Amino acid sequence: MNLQLQDEVKRLKKVTDELASILEALMSKIKDAKEEADQGAAGNSWPAAAASSRFAASNQSAPIGLDQDPLHLKDRLAGSMSNLDIISIVGMGGIGKTTLARNLYDDPLTEEHFDIRAWVVVSQNYHMQELLTILVNSTRQYGGEVHNKSVDELVVRLYKNLKGRRYLIVMDDVWDTKAWDDVKRFFPDDNNSSRIILNTRQSEEATYANPRSPIHHMNLLSPESSWDLLRGTVFGQEDCPYAMEKIGRKIAESCKGLPLAIVVIGGLLTKDINEEDWSASHKT
Repeated sequence: MNLQLQDEVKRLKKVTDELASILEALMSKIKDAKEEADQGAAGNSWPAAAASSRFAASNQSAPIGLDQDPLHLKDRLAGSMSNLDIISIVGMGGIGKTTLARNLYDDPLTEEHFDIRAWVVVSQNYHMQELLTILVNSTRQYGGEVHNKSVDELVVRLYKNLKGRRYLIVMDDVWDTKAWDDVKRFFPDDNNSSRIILNTRQSEEATYANPRSPIHHMNLLSPESSWDLLRGTVFGQEDCPYAMEKIGRKIAESCKGLPLAIVVIGGLLTKDINEEDWSASHKT
């Protein structure tokens, strides 16, 4: 083997070992960073939010690293069931619940089907006033945004905003049953096929919100899908150099099937290994 390539492979192996050793610590930080980013995004997006609540849209047009087909969830969203239905998506942190929900939320057919849509990140330490303010501003039909209103005022406004309209509400990152108890009475059921998507890590919360409704459990990515996601994150549409694939698969495997971890690790790899490194390896 060419000495230059040997050195490159050794260096990449070292990177792999280092990444594997920090993965556990990294994953504990990912959740905090994600919550902080979500809260910041929600706050910065209020001025741009239209009645259809587009502030929840992602820049990505397709879900990242999802092994499952969301068609049955789309059927539930647009199905003939007239009662308010709670659709629960359950899975561990970083597995892709938010990505799947955004894919459903931003689907053109979903936008056309519902009169109004809104997205709110609940998180572990939510504040009722802030949560209600986001929902009220996202569902208003006219008038300016509301700020510094009491919880009682916000409750009345939200109920009026939703009453008689077919709505879709996404409640992302729900941690316990108390969060659902705090908000469920604000959502009117007018038998007009309104829907709520509830993202949570625990089946207990999902069952509590709707005991009669089937739960959508997120699965970890397969080894092959993990590698496909990592390769796409690092190389995009370009081919992965053959010499890098073995190490790349090991890196993907170390992410334990979590899409968020794979994307984060892929970003680190992209920054750590510059264009000259990849080019030299490919040529040799």
